[in-house]
Amino acid sequence: MEKSTNIDFYMDHLGDFGSYQLRQFLLNLMSAFTAGLHMMVLVTVAAVPDYNCLIPDSESGSNITNWIVAPKFNNDSCQALNTFNKTINCEKWVFNETYYGSTRATQWNMICDNRWMGSLAQMSYMFGVFTGSVVLGSLADKYAILLNNI
Repeated sequence: MEKSTNIDFYMDHLGDFGSYQLRQFLLNLMSAFTAGLHMMVLVTVAAVPDYNCLIPDSESGSNITNWIVAPKFNNDSCQALNTFNKTINCEKWVFNETYYGSTRATQWNMICDNRWMGSLAQMSYMFGVFTGSVVLGSLADKYAILLNNI
């Protein structure tokens, strides 16, 4: 019981939630909000929408043999059938633009064999966050003390 009395004494001495605490709360909220936006940016920027292998003339429907020889596969299709009924790797893709107009994944073809590029971008960003927090945190501590003593 005695410890709670000591805590109550200090809380009474510190005072209530005032304008200073509100200002500090709002500043911290803004920085946390922007940090959260940066952390979640790859969800939309590097999103991979549904896609199909681009078969010449199949999108316009001008060549009916393409419908028979090279059908569209499911959305993770990286290969198509050629005229000899053998699978070949796709060189270009058609993306579903219903939800995403344009993303880095569609612009840089981060699909199939290049899927690792999205993971590399996210890993590089998180490495920068880690090194920035370690380096800039210690620099801020060091120079904040120097600026306080001036």
